[in-house]
Amino acid sequence: MRHFISFQKKKALYLDDLVGAAAQSTALAHELNHELMAVGFVLAKDAFDAVAALDVPQLEELYRDLIGGIRRIVGGDGHEPIYRNFPQSVLALSYERFAINALLHYWTFGRWRPEDEGHLQREFGVEPVKYKPVGLLSRAAFERIFHDLLYGQVSLSAFDKRCVDWYIDQGGGFDFSRISFKETASYVGQRLLASDARVLPTRRATTVLRIWSAFSGGDEGLKENTRFKSPSARARAVLLRTLEQCDDLEDSFKSYRERWLRLLLYLHPMTEEHRQRYPKVAEYADRLRNKPETLRTFRSRVEAAIEARDPALFALLSRRPGEFMRRLDHLVRVFGVEALHRWLELDTSFAQLVTAYNHFAGRGEAQAGRGAVLAGAGKSEFVTYKALEPLPRALVEHITDQLLERLRRFRVAELAGPVHIDRGLYYAPLATNNRASTLALDSKVIGETRRYTEGATLRMYVHWEGRSDIDLSAFSISRANEVIKVGWNATHQTGYLVYSGDNTGLAEKNAEYLDINTELIPPEIEWIITEARIFRGPDNFAGYNGTAHIGWMSRQKPEANRLWLPKTLEHAMALRNQARTAYLMAYHPRSRNIVYLDMSMGDARVSTPQDAIRMRLFLERFVTIDDGEHETDWRALNQGHVLELLSGELAGDASSAEVAFGEHTTAEQVSRLMTLARDPARPDRG
Repeated sequence: MRHFISFQKKKALYLDDLVGAAAQSTALAHELNHELMAVGFVLAKDAFDAVAALDVPQLEELYRDLIGGIRRIVGGDGHEPIYRNFPQSVLALSYERFAINALLHYWTFGRWRPEDEGHLQREFGVEPVKYKPVGLLSRAAFERIFHDLLYGQVSLSAFDKRCVDWYIDQGGGFDFSRISFKETASYVGQRLLASDARVLPTRRATTVLRIWSAFSGGDEGLKENTRFKSPSARARAVLLRTLEQCDDLEDSFKSYRERWLRLLLYLHPMTEEHRQRYPKVAEYADRLRNKPETLRTFRSRVEAAIEARDPALFALLSRRPGEFMRRLDHLVRVFGVEALHRWLELDTSFAQLVTAYNHFAGRGEAQAGRGAVLAGAGKSEFVTYKALEPLPRALVEHITDQLLERLRRFRVAELAGPVHIDRGLYYAPLATNNRASTLALDSKVIGETRRYTEGATLRMYVHWEGRSDIDLSAFSISRANEVIKVGWNATHQTGYLVYSGDNTGLAEKNAEYLDINTELIPPEIEWIITEARIFRGPDNFAGYNGTAHIGWMSRQKPEANRLWLPKTLEHAMALRNQARTAYLMAYHPRSRNIVYLDMSMGDARVSTPQDAIRMRLFLERFVTIDDGEHETDWRALNQGHVLELLSGELAGDASSAEVAFGEHTTAEQVSRLMTLARDPARPDRG
């Protein structure tokens, strides 16, 4: 798995410990290169030479690992829409004819398929391919992939967890005490239960609950219910010893009462033997079960102090700077700017300051609503809330100025020399809710944008294997919030947006396309948003086990070539979302930006214009658009802003930099650097 991990995370290979003294496998190296070129990549010269120096068994292992992983993401060819001469054949149809054809295809269980209107002859054309080079990684760079995952502040996706498992299984070294992100610590901590550890390295009862949730195969984030396993006698003793030393039993038991009741049922803390060994656990377990009203949470104490406008609140919250930060907006409304100053007196981390800055940056303006991305074990979903009243602009400016001044003091030792930051990173959000992200060749975080300046046809697609039905559709939204839907249960084309037809999944390999002719989009169109929805098939996309794929490609000649060509892809994803609907991406015509989404929007069979408006709220609240003309602004701190704040000196180009951040920079890499950030004015910070 190591070769696929290094390719997936860095588009490079780690071969230092494999390469021999002389080339032995040049022909096989060419064969591997051929397979990579089929999906848009090519070995750089140093990588080709290193691959050619492997012996045959090593190269065969590399080939199986790398190409096998890529094929799981991209899939094979042979997927066709029901109209072979798409898009001209569809553009030539009336809606009535299009609808009748769809019904005939459905009623005959796929045996009948429409003849292409006018018997159009398909043109053959060669699409130019911009091959992406695959280089080499040093040992340090390879290990940094796993340290970025372990020490960052980013939720681990399913693939990330496989990477962490592989690294630990191979004996990879790490410092558990440096894992500060609770969900990651919980996932890694579960492995200690299989070791000879007598106690888990935590004094937080909620972390113990997270660890057992992960050990039971559930959500260590505690956002979804988990069916707990019954622990072995040894694991039960480890859990009870750990809980006895925890400082937050009352708070955690009260906050997660139902989960604790289920787990404590297996731990038996109230037996006579356990009462003597673990008296604190037994006492709080008794109160949780029989007198829950006697338990108080930290949150309830805070709420009482706020209601009484008691300044002692600040001393209480100083014990938990993170909780203080999450309440900062409300506290500023109650106590004024004093709340900010009291928070800044604490040992606030760089990440907490960034979160506060991004929260307050837009609080001086009226908003139509608020939203958040909620990450569960298998999906990221956008939810909306009632809008807050705007704060006075002068107050907002004071707050953001204070926060930015503090942020500019932080530094990271490994960024002391000249640093180059690609412009695109200033439009890549910090990934805090990305666990549901699909396994993609070109991994993106939710809300990341890419400028699309080719002025060609954007082809969005979904293709899948097996007899099931996935529907592709799109919303076109005007500035006045007028919504047009194009897809299986709506119109088939608008002139600038063309749907390939409802392929009801009755063949072995199926595909649906949506073509966006970017040059024909009317000026009033603000957004085009695509989605994939399971109509008939598994309960969720994860049920396809990697045989359903989505993505986009740029087509200079959309009418050319009969089959889907993997090498023309710029973005290919294996659908693994644990939902029936995945919002794929959006296109913003005015700025020519593609926005990466991969978000669930519920399990309704049919999406509506109201769904489109909700997604527009997300896009315009969370996404930073690059117009390509102006300097980047600082209304939101994205990955590029963070890297600039942490750098000692900026370089004008990558060649003159000691460290360069570009298209292969990952969200977890940026997150790890944030955890390393130190304020020289506060040398006591650990």
